[in-house]
Amino acid sequence: MLHFCVISVLACLLPVSLGASVEFCYHLSSCNDAQWPKLYPDYCNGSRQSPVDIVTASAVDDSSLGAFTFNGFDDKTAMSKIKNTDNTVKVDLNTGKVNVSGGGLPTSYDTLQFHFHWGNGSSVGGSEHTVDGTRYPMELHIVNVKSSLNLNTKLAIADGTGFAVLGFFIEVDSGTTDQPAAWKTLASHLDNITLHNEYVSITGISLNDLITGVDLTSYYRYLGSLTTPSCNEAVVWTVFKNPIRVSKNLIDLFSNTVRIGNSSSSDLLTNVYRNVQPLNGRQISQTVSSSSLEYCYHDVSCYPLAWATAFAASCNDNRQSPVDIVSANALDDSSLGAFTFNGFDNTAAMSKIKNTGKTVKVEFKSGLLSVSGGGLSTSYDTLQFHIHWGNTSTVAGSEHTLNGKQFPMELHIVNAKSSHNGNISQVLQDSTGLAALGFFIEVESGSTDQPASWKTLTSHLANITQKNKYVNITGISMNDLISGVDLTSYYRYLGSLTTPDCNEAVVWTVFKDSIKVSQNLIDLFSTTVRIGDSSSQFAVNTFRPVLPLNGRKIRQTRTATSASGSISATKASLTVGLGALYAILRLW
Repeated sequence: MLHFCVISVLACLLPVSLGASVEFCYHLSSCNDAQWPKLYPDYCNGSRQSPVDIVTASAVDDSSLGAFTFNGFDDKTAMSKIKNTDNTVKVDLNTGKVNVSGGGLPTSYDTLQFHFHWGNGSSVGGSEHTVDGTRYPMELHIVNVKSSLNLNTKLAIADGTGFAVLGFFIEVDSGTTDQPAAWKTLASHLDNITLHNEYVSITGISLNDLITGVDLTSYYRYLGSLTTPSCNEAVVWTVFKNPIRVSKNLIDLFSNTVRIGNSSSSDLLTNVYRNVQPLNGRQISQTVSSSSLEYCYHDVSCYPLAWATAFAASCNDNRQSPVDIVSANALDDSSLGAFTFNGFDNTAAMSKIKNTGKTVKVEFKSGLLSVSGGGLSTSYDTLQFHIHWGNTSTVAGSEHTLNGKQFPMELHIVNAKSSHNGNISQVLQDSTGLAALGFFIEVESGSTDQPASWKTLTSHLANITQKNKYVNITGISMNDLISGVDLTSYYRYLGSLTTPDCNEAVVWTVFKDSIKVSQNLIDLFSTTVRIGDSSSQFAVNTFRPVLPLNGRKIRQTRTATSASGSISATKASLTVGLGALYAILRLW
């Protein structure tokens, strides 16, 4: 973390012992980070220094690390200027616009600025913190000062928790260019601040826009220091587990545009990070989540019937999913019209197919798919789809049932409300934050290897037999996989995630028509995919049994016989457009 200006009275955090006469640097052996303990011995040689290597296996669960409250992070007028400081690119925020609290912090903190650390191109790591020894291409630091100190930085650097810094890893979003859009906007200013002390005004994007895709409820915590001189040990560090995903071309702009000095011939600013420091006995703690408790489908200690107890905070609530859909009780609703599916015909939209140990999940590239209409209150960005199955095509495995009937499989397309700009904590706290599209899958009798798109999809299973294995996937679209389904005919109800944390944040759409797939392809899921390593058992019966409606009503689209006007049962008519969201949400 670098020097940062706060107010005119205390313009910058300067080295406490030597003042501004000794300049630190990254590029010269006389002043790089190896020399800081000698040049700034008062603090840079201390025992509570940052950054550190985060060893995930050693992190201790801490139930006091809850959700943050981010005020003003969605304010597109909060940013003031973007500046080349000669050691980083820094964005100052307008005073009083943004603050953060919660998240196990002792009090509220006012947000001052954010800045970046990077290496040399996207292929040479430049993050300050590392995870299990791995360095990311970049790291973003959002700097916050304790509100009670009224921006008095002299008091802040003397306070062991005077600053709260939010650290975000940045990694390459493979296969994309100029994404996310907010990062393209940010990086577009670099051409105007190539030289030392150059700055320009910046507006039109928010902090939320830049941290899209990050689960803000999942993070590490430790006590440390500023990561540049004077290295004051005054920082409560939060390092988020999920990285921000940014296109390679945008990451590369930092190290091939920004220069160290005042001349267009001066060196480019590269490798702007401090190496990791010893923990010296400090403990790194982490948030406790459902993943820490670990749910499963195969063992009575952690299978679905145990979730209501193991995850009682949400999995035992009264708006749970899945449910049995009794068609005779479904209420006609004329507001349930046609959907608009943007990008569902894009054969380059899929990114990777992964064995999560519990399901097979396909992630989409950022910003390529979205869905609206269909009685939804707003637009939703499409994140991923995954599949639930039983044990071969003879043992049913759908989650929802229809009049008590369970289908062989069920496909879920997961979409998050676009207005939340990738803020996952907000999505999960919003009762309609997610829109899930459910498709029953049944056997297409008398066929083999059909449809062709499903043959392509399942051809990848042999390469992801073990947990956490994944491969790239391309050449098929979402439309290809749901071909033949009448997308104007569906059921609707309000429910939850069907795996822990079981958040009641989902608008469910379950289509009446099923996808027809050959038996041999359905069977591949339960005879190929394993829950762990190559010696573990196959993943079978990966579904949650139905839960009570508890008074909820299931609605349905009006059919031709029940509506005053006819509704044609046309198949999917889909349009291409632009979604605008983060990479991966850990769901189901």
